[in-house]
Amino acid sequence: MFVKSFASGISYLLLAFGSFVNGDVIQFGTGPNQFSMDFVTVGNPGNVGDTRFSGPSRGSVGYTFQLGRYEISREMITKANTLSGLTLTMADMTGFGGNGNNKPATGISWNEAARFTNWLNTSTGGFPAYKFASIGMNDPIFPWTPSDVLDFDPSNLFRSKRANFALPSFDEFHKAAYFLPSVNAYSTYVNSFTQPTGVASGTSANTAVFSQVFPADINLSGGPSPFGALGLTGNVAELTETEFDF
Repeated sequence: MFVKSFASGISYLLLAFGSFVNGDVIQFGTGPNQFSMDFVTVGNPGNVGDTRFSGPSRGSVGYTFQLGRYEISREMITKANTLSGLTLTMADMTGFGGNGNNKPATGISWNEAARFTNWLNTSTGGFPAYKFASIGMNDPIFPWTPSDVLDFDPSNLFRSKRANFALPSFDEFHKAAYFLPSVNAYSTYVNSFTQPTGVASGTSANTAVFSQVFPADINLSGGPSPFGALGLTGNVAELTETEFDF
């Protein structure tokens, strides 16, 4: 499977699948409510898992995928709400300098993130990633079953195999953030074995946005990962499709 992933700005990462190339920029929405996301390729399929912690190894992914280069911005959510009729609610960062259009979206629940992901699929002519049986913004999702012939994937009961975009699994996120292809191993920090320098914003190598009053813009959210994505650690927290506790 060739997965494509796009940025996480909402406080989570999204992931897309299909025949894409590195550096793809995908347009969503229409007219004044159009916005774009660009993606980086996370290659090295079948990489080793991270065994440094107790429990099962993590981070081994058997396919190439793409991840959003940046986090999801507040402007993206606002435009999606306008076009879709969704009522995704973001945290009010008034007084903290975090309400700008290019700031990462925060305060969105997992279920809201899943509905936003579904809209990204359906608004571009695709199929929803997650199965909702009701319309409440925070109503739960349900697993796809064998009767959902076109969507059911026994390896992941909650993600439709037809979806172009989905939330990244823990393994996908962990690989994108910490796997170093050059040494076939995992770093302690994103792209480095040494603690990054804390910055308020910027993209210099081995820097991260942390211990700040407000988050940086999504395109200035710290140094890039080995695969070129920003903000995978620091800036704001990210939601993933699966949970995992070390």
